[in-house]
Amino acid sequence: MKKKIFMLLMAATLILSMPSFSFAQDSSIHVKVDGEVVNFDSSPFIQNNKTYIPVRGVFEKMGAKVLWNNNSKEIIVYKGRTVLVLILNNIWSVIDDRYVDADATPIMINSKTYVPVRFISEALGATVKWDQQTQTINIVQNPVDDSEKSLIPLYNIKERFTTKGLDTPPQIHIFKDTFYVPYQLSPERDRLAALEKQHNLIRGQIIAAKQCIENDKKNIIDGSGSEELLKMDEANLKELEPKLVPLTEELKKFEENILKTISTL
Repeated sequence: MKKKIFMLLMAATLILSMPSFSFAQDSSIHVKVDGEVVNFDSSPFIQNNKTYIPVRGVFEKMGAKVLWNNNSKEIIVYKGRTVLVLILNNIWSVIDDRYVDADATPIMINSKTYVPVRFISEALGATVKWDQQTQTINIVQNPVDDSEKSLIPLYNIKERFTTKGLDTPPQIHIFKDTFYVPYQLSPERDRLAALEKQHNLIRGQIIAAKQCIENDKKNIIDGSGSEELLKMDEANLKELEPKLVPLTEELKKFEENILKTISTL
């Protein structure tokens, strides 16, 4: 008898401890990307004032790629050099190389994964607006130039498939109140990081040299500059620019190889 009561109490505890999903799939909710309606095989729903949508339709419409890591229960969304990682039933998400509190958790219902539409869309640079009258979520993509962002978050995608996943949130790697993602050491990643550091250094020097040349020309016009200084800065620029070319080419090859690798995951 005691055993039966204990089992009933355990069952009741499990039921009470399960997440409470106060939602109903609502076919009246519509989603548009740049004015074009997105069709779903299962309907979006609202939970805790946040709209959830099936993971693939909208983000692929936005030109993003979506991966599912079954081992770590992670949804990986990447577009250009922007990488998002959402963990099932976990408010902690990763944007590029830092942890953020998404204030909403991806959910799996009947083998389908749903994610908060606003968080991901805005992380990809889009503007999200809700039209109450038509019950429509309007997602408008904005031009985003992420060509100068680091390739390391893209490179790290494959590691997420070869490890058991990372602890979230991390208890270390905190800088300026931001949680940074820890990864194992890798000679290839170290080479990529060194390349990017050198590339950014030379690029910064080139930008500075061009600005100096512009200032030299203005100063010559108003009589406070000299032709000699202008020639020195022009010679400096001429020396710097060829140094950037091989670094840019090697980084381009790195990016091509990374994209080729993760396209097979």
